[in-house]
Amino acid sequence: MLDGVLVHLGLDRGVVFELSQDGSHLRALVSVVRAGKTPPPAEIPVDMLPWMCVQLNRGSVVKFSTLSSLPEEAARDKQFLAQLGLKAGMAAALNAQGIPFGMVAFGQLTCERDWDDTIVQRLKLVGEVLANALAQARADEALATSRKSAQELAARVLTAQEDERRRLAREMHDDVSQRLAAAAIEAGNVEQQLATEPARSILTQLRERLIALSDDVHRISRRLHPSILDDLGLTDAIRTECDQISNEGKIAVYFHGGQLPEPVPKDLALCLYRVAQETLRNAVKHSRTERIDLTLNGDAEFFYLEVRDYGCGFDPDAVRGQPGLGLASMEERVRLADGALAINSTTGQGTSVSVTVPLPPE
Repeated sequence: MLDGVLVHLGLDRGVVFELSQDGSHLRALVSVVRAGKTPPPAEIPVDMLPWMCVQLNRGSVVKFSTLSSLPEEAARDKQFLAQLGLKAGMAAALNAQGIPFGMVAFGQLTCERDWDDTIVQRLKLVGEVLANALAQARADEALATSRKSAQELAARVLTAQEDERRRLAREMHDDVSQRLAAAAIEAGNVEQQLATEPARSILTQLRERLIALSDDVHRISRRLHPSILDDLGLTDAIRTECDQISNEGKIAVYFHGGQLPEPVPKDLALCLYRVAQETLRNAVKHSRTERIDLTLNGDAEFFYLEVRDYGCGFDPDAVRGQPGLGLASMEERVRLADGALAINSTTGQGTSVSVTVPLPPE
């Protein structure tokens, strides 16, 4: 656009200046200069053009055929424009919805000239087009910044959640579980010392309940933070989760594991494990299925996870607005890993949850 205006009007220089966020500087965003002419400065302090900026903020078009034609109150502007080598010039504000974004300016470096009303009107039109473009660019930049901040916050929340789970799991395993085991041993010792059968029977039941409670605490501890994920890896951790559900006897869970690239990054392993864990939990709780198939594969570029049940199914769009963090947490984990999560479900025909996560470069 500037090229065409420069050639059409026979000008020496055209510049689009963007106003900094703090309003202190004008930065040359785009500039066009006739061959052999001096380019504009990359940045101009606003206080070097105080009179001109006031006029532009009012929506006026500033034009001068000679530097001497500028008013007395523009003395500072005149001095700076002379340093830039301008003989004549005109500028229009870039304002959109009352917000200043900068200015578009054209100048003559070799001679003085007059600016008729036609040229002024065209300059206003150019300024409106450029102002809208800059406003859209600023809005896009603000949106991108907001999204990045939201992603960073979500990542911190998930990290804090995992840290808290790890702490609780450690306390349950190292403290509560050990104390329950000690209580069961003491109950067993007392049981052996008692002679009367009723009391021994009561202690036997108490000891068995303590052992069962210790097992439950251990299982909850493992779910909070799967140490097997650190010790044996992703495949065995997910296989163990499947086996545990199958051993409970209500639903048969079949694990299908392929070859995974090694090593599996810890963040991706935790992401896939948590998604598998949440999906299995949802299927057990809601699907009314008798069978679940979980498939885990990988290649040189991606990890693939699919959990499929054959139960009652549901409408994915209907549950997104309902309370609960399970689905939102899964989606956020996969998104932070630059992956994709797809849920396919039809009422009465089961549900399939598929996850694809890229393997990060070394």
